[in-house]
Amino acid sequence: NNKDKIADATKCCSLYKKYNDSDSFNLEHIIPVSWNVNGEVYDLVNIRLSLKEENSKHNDNGYGFSKHSTSTITYYEPDKKYQGDIARVVFYMYATYPSLRDTIDAKCNMKDLAIWAIRDPISKDEKKLYDNIYNFKYNNEILGYRNMFIERPRYSYVFK
Repeated sequence: NNKDKIADATKCCSLYKKYNDSDSFNLEHIIPVSWNVNGEVYDLVNIRLSLKEENSKHNDNGYGFSKHSTSTITYYEPDKKYQGDIARVVFYMYATYPSLRDTIDAKCNMKDLAIWAIRDPISKDEKKLYDNIYNFKYNNEILGYRNMFIERPRYSYVFK
C-alpha cells in the first residue's frame, strides 16, 4: 500500500523525526488532508516540517497572495522565503496526481504560485531535501521520487 509506505517513510525520515516531538514544530501537508483528497497527500514531497504557528495560520486556506482573496476564497500567503518551495510542491502534486487538479485549481491561485516560484529560487537546502527524499530507502528499496519543478525550474512557467 503506497499510502502506508509513504507514511512509514515519513515517520522514519531522520529529517522529520528529529523535530516530531518538538513543541515548536509539526509536520504539515502542503496539500492538506482537509481538502478531502485521498492518499496522495502522504507523498513525501507534500510533507514539510513547519512551525506549528504557521501551520495554524494556513489552516484550510488555499495558496496565493492574500490581497487576491475574495468573499468565497481566502488565500494563505506564507513568508517570502518559503513561497517558492510551497509553489513547487503544489505544482508537483498537480502534475503527478491528476485527481487533485480540480481541488488545487479551486483552492490555489496558480498564477500567484508561478510568481512565487520565480521570486524564490531553489535553495541548496530545498535541493538537499529533495535529494534525501529521492534516496530514502524503504524496505531496502529507494523511493526515487523526483520533483520535476526542482530538476527543471522553468517548468513552473507553464502556470504563469
